[in-house]
Amino acid sequence: MKRRHDWVNRLDGYLRGIANKPFDWVSHNCCTMTCDAIKEMTDVDPMAGLRDKYKSKRGAYALIKKISGGDLADIARQIADTLGVEDIKPTFAKRGDAVLFPTDAGEALGIIDLSGRVIVGIHPEHGVIRVPVTYAIKAWRI
Repeated sequence: MKRRHDWVNRLDGYLRGIANKPFDWVSHNCCTMTCDAIKEMTDVDPMAGLRDKYKSKRGAYALIKKISGGDLADIARQIADTLGVEDIKPTFAKRGDAVLFPTDAGEALGIIDLSGRVIVGIHPEHGVIRVPVTYAIKAWRI
């Protein structure tokens, strides 16, 4: 997978466009948000084949359990392996890379913003959130 030549502008536009978008279990959760950001940067949809497989919170959890036994990090690793994306140490993650980080609602996927210092993620109660990149516990080079 390779980033587009205009990935910076595309990621910036995407992150600005979702800044006030509320959480939704089907269309705007941590997986879809992170994968949509990756799609903007690369034109590759990491969730191809998984979209439209669930229609509710219960369905989302059932899919996660079916694919990985309930482990979000395992789903991220499976997607990364399918796409040939490299696991990296979180301390080496840079802008545009995908990360896993803890929240009070459990682990979540996010994308490092263009400053390289902030993870943009989404929370079920708070919507789009921004946390320090030091929160990352796993990372993937996009």
